[in-house]
Amino acid sequence: MKKALINPIDLIEGFPSVVSVSDTEFSCVPEYYWVDCPDDTKEGMYVNNGAFVLPTPIAPTPPTAEENKARAINKLKNTDWIEYPSVTDPSSTPRLLNKDDFIAFRNSIRSIAVNPQEGLIQWPSYPKEQWSE
Repeated sequence: MKKALINPIDLIEGFPSVVSVSDTEFSCVPEYYWVDCPDDTKEGMYVNNGAFVLPTPIAPTPPTAEENKARAINKLKNTDWIEYPSVTDPSSTPRLLNKDDFIAFRNSIRSIAVNPQEGLIQWPSYPKEQWSE
């Protein structure tokens, strides 16, 4: 039988938490204690009347308009390199062959940066770079 190391101080949903699961006990701070537990017990569970329970997932907070704007600006910064003439110059080797895909991507991102909305956004996919030989 497995052993669970219990922390009675840092509570999860008001109950003592499992901080480690092991086949054998090891020494730890005096406040913690060991109990027998089922084999499927995991760190991060809590103990409620002898039952090992997974905590209730917390729903993520939707991003604010400012967070979406910041993410859009970061995406634009990460693709600024396509604006360098040497990247698409026909005499450069290698050169980016699908600049139009990146321009369309950046235009979509720019519209989010200029008019940010709160909530989850369906972000456009980053184009796959295609280079000449």
